[in-house]
Amino acid sequence: MAVADAISDWKNKAIELVISQDEIMELLDMDEVEADDPMYARIFPYNHIPQTIEETKVYITFTVNIPKITFNKVWAYPRLTVRVIAHQERMKLNMAGVSATRIDYIAKLIVNLLTKNDFGYGKLKLATNYEDLYNYIFHYRELVFIGEELVDNYCETED
Repeated sequence: MAVADAISDWKNKAIELVISQDEIMELLDMDEVEADDPMYARIFPYNHIPQTIEETKVYITFTVNIPKITFNKVWAYPRLTVRVIAHQERMKLNMAGVSATRIDYIAKLIVNLLTKNDFGYGKLKLATNYEDLYNYIFHYRELVFIGEELVDNYCETED
């Protein structure tokens, strides 16, 4: 895959993997309409910031950036960022055998899922994992993964 294609392809692959995991989808506490099509309702291919404080929902967002191209412009190092966002009323997780907040547990499942699958030229590596606040009512855990892609025009030759 060319580095120019990595942004959409990596987002789409990560989203498909997450949506395919029943446990993660159940932890989003979606209604029937959202569960039938979680895209742009609970799963976003961009950084979605909840606009309301009344809806007590959980979201997952995906972004891809390519901040670094090195080694004579042969390799690019895309960063896949996943944010698990929850209203504070949804932070508490009541699951037998699980002692974690909802965003921490969902993040753990996502890390385990994404680091086992190939992206680009190998496995993703978790670079950072931290928690913060969007505002006084929404919390999030941000996961940043790093991978490798071959720069698409490196192998092209002039006629």
